Amino acid sequence: GQSKNRNIGPALKKAVDITLRAQNPQGGWRYSPEPKDADMSMTGMHIVALNSAKEAGIYVPDGSLTRAAKYVLSCQDETSGGFGYTSAGSPGFARTGGGILSLILCGQRHHPSVKRGLEFLRRYPQKKFTGTSHFLYAHYYAIQCMYQSGEEDFNAWYSRITKTLLSKQRPDGSWSMEEGSAYSTPMAILILGVPYRYLPIYQ
Repeated sequence: GQSKNRNIGPALKKAVDITLRAQNPQGGWRYSPEPKDADMSMTGMHIVALNSAKEAGIYVPDGSLTRAAKYVLSCQDETSGGFGYTSAGSPGFARTGGGILSLILCGQRHHPSVKRGLEFLRRYPQKKFTGTSHFLYAHYYAIQCMYQSGEEDFNAWYSRITKTLLSKQRPDGSWSMEEGSAYSTPMAILILGVPYRYLPIYQ
């Protein structure tokens, strides 16, 4: 969507085709490109990828996203509003952010499950801003959820996560947290860059 390189288009179409063929009967994805089982983590990333491709002009069938949303909904715990890994059990912070954004990207912005999921994120203990499991991965999703939720939610969340990330930035400008600098740096930039709307997915 941002490149003028004409070679990217054909490769992207092939990648989308593989992704679509790997979607399992329940609507989700797993780690290998086979339509077998699924989990919330990989399904969320595939939904982001398909939406990014769609924004770039690659054809993505609406039915694929409809089935994906159905799988995501099956992973939400009705009581807490959080999302589990392969089912509604054991809802977690990172998976809930992924679940909410997945529903929004699948055209389910006003679904009651989005509202319940956002409340789960808001209520989650304040350690979420200082150190939690899969910290950068979790906030990659959470900040986008809050951006989509509205100005009040976004401003409150962004000020907190920005303070944490800037305090952890190294003198050379990089970050090296859970998974090393090659992962941490771009993830931190993606989180901090949301309000600048560089990527169509943030618009």
